[in-house]
Amino acid sequence: MKKSIRHIKAIFLKELQDYRRNPITLLGLGFFIGGPLFLTVFFRGVTRNGNFKASYVAISMILIMCISAPATSFSASYIVEEKEKKTLDVLMLSGISTLEFFIGKNFLVMCTSILMSTVMLILFRVKLLYLPGLFILISVVTISELIVMSIIGFIAQNSIQSLIYVFPSILIFMVLPEFQPFQVFSNINSFINISNMNLIIKNVLEGKGFFYSEYSLFVIGLWLIVPLIIFTYIYKKKKLY
Repeated sequence: MKKSIRHIKAIFLKELQDYRRNPITLLGLGFFIGGPLFLTVFFRGVTRNGNFKASYVAISMILIMCISAPATSFSASYIVEEKEKKTLDVLMLSGISTLEFFIGKNFLVMCTSILMSTVMLILFRVKLLYLPGLFILISVVTISELIVMSIIGFIAQNSIQSLIYVFPSILIFMVLPEFQPFQVFSNINSFINISNMNLIIKNVLEGKGFFYSEYSLFVIGLWLIVPLIIFTYIYKKKKLY
């Protein structure tokens, strides 16, 4: 356990040093913190007026900005940068496990996304009774998206290829969920994890509970399990070379 913590800490500290060398990344992360906070404060008045539909749309939009925007912006690029600097193989062959690698590389983005999403729900005056369950739900969706983007980072050979692969992810995780209220997009959104998360949050806010839509929970679980298996396979296969 102590060895795992040391590995995660070493990778995380290395990421912090990379942040210091690349202020644009820090600015991007600052935007993904300040942007949701600004929108939350701006839209809070909607809930005071009792307009549930408008408040749900605002919460959904901000959650996409808190979770999907950082995941699609950073996770794949972290791994591609390691490839281009010729340090990825060294990192993977130094006895670091799949879990240690993933947590160390994504710890800051993961914590920022989960924390900002939770703070947003608190500022929107979501009942404290629901917060633990929503915290777990948000954490699962955040981790699943970071895993998907990490897979893209391993598959892509360079930054250009990474950008090409990331574009469909932006469409799936950020663009399509914004059109969830429209019937024409409802079928495709039924297969997207963050869209199903937003639906569960809507059910919770309406008092229907977490398990009102078992299908949504199944989809979210699937988005975590399948990418995790693929990521573990790719990571272990990469270590054999």
